[in-house]
Amino acid sequence: MARPFKQGLQYFPLDVNIFEDEKIQDLNLAFGYLGEIIYIRLLSMIYANGYYLEKSIPSLARTLMKSIGANWTPNPIDIEEIIVYCGKVGLFNYDLLKEDVITSKSIQKQFILSTRRRKNTGQDKYWLLDENTMLELSIFNKTSKNINVDNNEVIDNTNGIIGSNNQVNADNNRVNVDKSTQKEKEKKKERRIDKKDKEDKGPYGLPKLHFITNSLIKNKYIDESSLDIIKYNILFEDLIHGHGFEDVLSAVNYVVKYSKNPNPPIEDKFAFMRESVQTNLKQFEHRRKITNESFESWIKRTLL
Repeated sequence: MARPFKQGLQYFPLDVNIFEDEKIQDLNLAFGYLGEIIYIRLLSMIYANGYYLEKSIPSLARTLMKSIGANWTPNPIDIEEIIVYCGKVGLFNYDLLKEDVITSKSIQKQFILSTRRRKNTGQDKYWLLDENTMLELSIFNKTSKNINVDNNEVIDNTNGIIGSNNQVNADNNRVNVDKSTQKEKEKKKERRIDKKDKEDKGPYGLPKLHFITNSLIKNKYIDESSLDIIKYNILFEDLIHGHGFEDVLSAVNYVVKYSKNPNPPIEDKFAFMRESVQTNLKQFEHRRKITNESFESWIKRTLL
């Protein structure tokens, strides 16, 4: 018999800096520790269900009051006010909240990171993440170290997104047993290298195309037979890891537009792309410290 599909999570990571978030601080100023408790309990209810929760605010308030205890909570109307406030400050999507659906972009991002090994995550309703964000998460997942515990992911990486659970230590012991001999480690390393080599190449040994590399071909910046395709793939992976997908894509688009009428002509297109994109990103990072101007606006105002 097939294993039943599980939509929800058994646990979820909580950022150690959560109480430094301005939205959480606003919630605390308005309702004190009770606001924080209700928000975290709502997260637990959402993740237990998946990435959203369909329930009316009055019904949620009654459930929370029973869960926390009448001795510690005011009447349900006050709890309803806290839930609505969470939507107003952006902790939940306010438009969906008014339709009795509780979710947010950050909740959906964590759900994707936590279920990356599932074949079907059921992203069919109330989805808020656009294609660029999904691509960014896909790239992030490929470059992260992951531990799979009961169909739920713990992400361990330099960006500091770490999920913790009591089951992890027990599972780590099992992983250590699997890797107990040096011979097994060497075999696994060989298999990983072999797998990576296959991932980097498509049929007939041709390299796979990064999304942005493919856009260069479509815009006729390079030819699909270019020997530098792998270089472009690696360059864009590294830049996205450091600057984010949207900024890198905007910077590349500008370079492509400039290259259509270059003066003088471009001799080494890869070197030109690498240096131009890195220079533009550094300049933009410097400007971003002073103003909240978007990369697109900055490009149009400063460079075009």
